[in-house]
Amino acid sequence: MKFPAFLRKGLLNRSFAWLWAGQTVSAFGSHITALSVALVAQFALHVQSFEYSILMSLEALPVLLFSSLAGVWADHVSRRSLLLWADAGRAALLFLVPLAAFSGWLRIELLYGVVLLVGVLNVLFAVAYQAFLPSLVSEEQLAEGNSKLALSDALAEILGPSLAGVLIQLLTAPFAMLFDACSYLVSAACILFGIRTEAKPEAREEGAGNAFAGWREIWRFPALRALACYVTLRSFCGSAFVLYIPFLIDELHVSSLALGIIISAGGAGALLGSILLSRLVARYRSVSLLLWGALIHTGVNLLNPLLPGSLALTSVLLFGIQLVGDASYAIYSASEITLRQRLVADEYRGRVNACLHLLENGIAPLGMVLAGGIARSVGVRPVLLISSLVALVLGGWLWFSPVRRVRL
Repeated sequence: MKFPAFLRKGLLNRSFAWLWAGQTVSAFGSHITALSVALVAQFALHVQSFEYSILMSLEALPVLLFSSLAGVWADHVSRRSLLLWADAGRAALLFLVPLAAFSGWLRIELLYGVVLLVGVLNVLFAVAYQAFLPSLVSEEQLAEGNSKLALSDALAEILGPSLAGVLIQLLTAPFAMLFDACSYLVSAACILFGIRTEAKPEAREEGAGNAFAGWREIWRFPALRALACYVTLRSFCGSAFVLYIPFLIDELHVSSLALGIIISAGGAGALLGSILLSRLVARYRSVSLLLWGALIHTGVNLLNPLLPGSLALTSVLLFGIQLVGDASYAIYSASEITLRQRLVADEYRGRVNACLHLLENGIAPLGMVLAGGIARSVGVRPVLLISSLVALVLGGWLWFSPVRRVRL
């Protein structure tokens, strides 16, 4: 079988190819668990809405509590070892759910513990993973590597939910989680046998282990400061789109079939963006791709709350908005990660990743609650309109920020 050129190029690096293979399998497995956990709670344990809300909140809690510590570890412990232990730990935890279901002692308390601990390991893996990639490829290959990893995520976003639905239908939700557990073992095996060595950590100055070193490093670079501000505020504004589906159903009167097609356009857009990025990185700077991706993404999203309801054309426009919006976001996201990896010294990379991970994901729950509360008073459309306008202003501001002056 002959791979397309944009895939074949990335396979030239053996270590990266193994990492990419493991993460592709793991990304599909994660979609299975995301759906399975919700269905186990609803249909196997018959939990009440309060218990379900606790379960969902436990997924976000590790980001707030554990990100800083994960960053310190990622800068002072072998990142390869952290990835291995995170994969092995997640596999072991997920195996507990089908085992408990088979034994008849599956309880909501067990599910709470599994979700919380898997969330902790997810944070550890995410922080170490982005810091680890620059040790596998050259600086010039970072953009290409990130585009390929984004491609796997996009494929998983498109096909993962369908695969999850089939497995849950055949095996029931608790036993479908076996596949995600096995996917983490595959990821661990790829790292263990495919990546045999890791670059020796650079000598670190005394006191660099301080958890605040990541914040200091962000403050030291004007471009990183601007990027941190943008990431935080954009995430806060973007969290209002938790109201997106209610808006489509209640105000635009989109049918269930059309809703499914519109949502699927997001995955197709992310896939398209990842493929385009693999070609664009050879011609344009990462900073240019980041700026254009951010501006197009925020600009296109502003069209959502401006659409009229009950028009046949509305569904077509929504499909196009979702496609272009997610394609541009995929380009922005991979370019932002590449810029961060190239700007930050290796000894601070884990902590800087942790800080930005905390800013982006920690602020989102607050934005969701605030958007929901305001929507009760003024309606969903005004909330989406205001948040989209602010996001577009932020995307425009980024063009005049120190980020634009970075020559990468």
